[in-house]
Amino acid sequence: MSLMEQAALAIREGGEVTGSFRGESLSGLEGKLLEFSDCSFTDCVFGENEIERVTFSGASFEKCDLSGLALRGGTLRRCVFRDCRMTGFEAVDAAVMEAEFRGCALNYANFAQSRLQNVTFQDCLMDGAAFYTLRWKGVRFSGCSLKEAEVRGASLRDMDLRACELDGIRVNPADLRGAVVRPDQAIQLAALMGLVIR
Repeated sequence: MSLMEQAALAIREGGEVTGSFRGESLSGLEGKLLEFSDCSFTDCVFGENEIERVTFSGASFEKCDLSGLALRGGTLRRCVFRDCRMTGFEAVDAAVMEAEFRGCALNYANFAQSRLQNVTFQDCLMDGAAFYTLRWKGVRFSGCSLKEAEVRGASLRDMDLRACELDGIRVNPADLRGAVVRPDQAIQLAALMGLVIR
């Protein structure tokens, strides 16, 4: 049974989607209360769907296209994303726990009003990404580009950003307090606090 057929059946009759999928598409899927458990996705396209309260648990995504996918009120638990295209991806009012994003293009991704716990972003392009009113704990950014990203209502305290590019990042000075940055980044960020360096 194809990925689309399994997902449509799970929406209609309940249950969950399991298995390994390669080169399949979920474009055009509509629904809510959908669960994917221990799935493996390779070269799959998820399209610009808006799926409410979807859960991905123990899933791996390799070279998938999740651009424009909106997971409202969803859950990503123990998921790994490798080399995925995720431009405009939305995890709004979602729970993202024990997840890894490695080498992904997450430009303009939106994690507004979500809870992120033990999440690693490594070597990701996250230019223009939005992090609004988040609750996050154990989140790591390593080798990421966060140019023009926006952080509001999400404290960066104790977060090590030294291996990231922060050009043009927009962040409230209160949220920046306690972040670990390089000296050259500190000079960039000083303007956010109204400092004039001469």
